Amino acid sequence: MIALALAAVLTMPPGWRDIPPDNPPGSVVEVLDIAVGPPVQGFAQNINVLRRPLTPVPSSIDDWAKQSVAMLSEQPNASVSASHAEKECNGTIDGWRIESSGTFNGHLLSLVQTAVLSNGFEYVATYSRLLGTPPDAQALKALDTLCPATTTNGDSGA
Repeated sequence: MIALALAAVLTMPPGWRDIPPDNPPGSVVEVLDIAVGPPVQGFAQNINVLRRPLTPVPSSIDDWAKQSVAMLSEQPNASVSASHAEKECNGTIDGWRIESSGTFNGHLLSLVQTAVLSNGFEYVATYSRLLGTPPDAQALKALDTLCPATTTNGDSGA
């Protein structure tokens, strides 16, 4: 398990390479971790973990999901294929999973995002791969391990 300095924990897939994030001073969205997996058809699959303060704080993960799906759906060439509640942090806290596809950073990608909320912050882990390539089962499993660092024995500290 990788404990991240900025308050999140995620167990990255075996063999994936961690890349130190570069957060400019004053960044509102903090990149907590980035890991790169084996290339598939020339694209390096990756997982990134972000933390962002929320203002106003949504009343529930359901409200967060409605806002996030609406924002993602407004992106050009993006479509959401799945969005549902899910237990995260190894099944201990309420979270959300969103699956989408579209052109991001010049690549036609499939994204799987897992999110949890804690103490006024959203934590989002995103697994990216080329659209049409098979998902890495270990990468998908890693998304289920997203936890705020304040979480101990399933208590989100909220």
